[in-house]
Amino acid sequence: MKLALHKAFRQVGATDHAATHAAEAIAGALEKRMTDQQTPYAKLTDLQAVKVDMAELKSQFSVWRGEMKQDIAAVRGEVAVLRAEMKQEISIVRAELKQEITAVRAEMRQEIAAVGGDMSQLRGEVKHELASTRTELIRWMVAGQLTTVTALGSLIFGVMRYLMR
Repeated sequence: MKLALHKAFRQVGATDHAATHAAEAIAGALEKRMTDQQTPYAKLTDLQAVKVDMAELKSQFSVWRGEMKQDIAAVRGEVAVLRAEMKQEISIVRAELKQEITAVRAEMRQEIAAVGGDMSQLRGEVKHELASTRTELIRWMVAGQLTTVTALGSLIFGVMRYLMR
């Protein structure tokens, strides 16, 4: 019975010590009335004492319940304040991240543009080198052909002179 009373008092918000004390008081009063050998029935004063104890316990539990409700409301208020602060901090962090991302994107665009410019410059240099190499090859080919024609002509004329002598 004590355990059931203790659990009931804990469920309505009593502390462990207060619930134990109240359960023992009620159980003790009931046990005293039940085991009293001299009078088989409880006296009126005993019943009145139990009623007074019960009224005191009810008022104390009512006070505890009110305090618990106030504590819960205070905690809810603190949670609401913390949520609002967290939302503000999150929005500040988001704004900072957006600024940082925008700055990084701008830097990346500049670097990409610089690389594109470097690539265009390299393409121009490669085209120029290819054109000059092609020109040089043509010169070498023409010069080589002219040299070959001149050497062959000289050889032919030399052979013809030799044969004609």
